[in-house]
Amino acid sequence: KVGKMVTITFSTSQNYSGYAGAATITGLPYAANSNADFYGTAHHDGSLSTALNDGIVARIRGAANTTIDFLGQETNVQVAWSGTNATKVLNVTITYFTA
Repeated sequence: KVGKMVTITFSTSQNYSGYAGAATITGLPYAANSNADFYGTAHHDGSLSTALNDGIVARIRGAANTTIDFLGQETNVQVAWSGTNATKVLNVTITYFTA
């Protein structure tokens, strides 16, 4: 965190083993400014369910949110976690501003 600018970068490896539902990461250390949505990059090797050959965008919604959700780059629709039984990797980098 530098002043009001926060950059989050993380990589995780997980096995969702049949889980399904909207893909989110919660508990960011600082709430986002309520005036805008913030977007960043997300790379995955199967951890997110994408029906189309589509890139993924990480988003923190405005309104003082501390949650990252993931959108299809071309569709702007929130994607779900992949429900297969294999280990998958998710890498995220996003910069946002606090109130």
